[in-house]
Amino acid sequence: MSSASPESAAAEWIARLAEMELAIAGATDEDVEPWSPGDPGPLPDELRGWAENIVAAQSEAIERLERRRASVGRQLTALRSVPSGGGGSPYLDVTG
Repeated sequence: MSSASPESAAAEWIARLAEMELAIAGATDEDVEPWSPGDPGPLPDELRGWAENIVAAQSEAIERLERRRASVGRQLTALRSVPSGGGGSPYLDVTG
């Protein structure tokens, strides 16, 4: 646990929460570097609501990514069912 003053601990938490919030807002499908917050000490009570909002946003992002992953899995399954080679038409009839 950090032995910093309450003011510096709060400042450290504010910086970390802002960093997490920006990471969620800018999240893309690209790989994201792993992040470890270290130990800034106990979360100050006045920052609890902000932290809870970030946790909720992270949960929503996880759900969104899981839906995308499932969609990609279905697409890959469909693509794998298409025979390769064989000298037939290189086009896939998607209308009928």
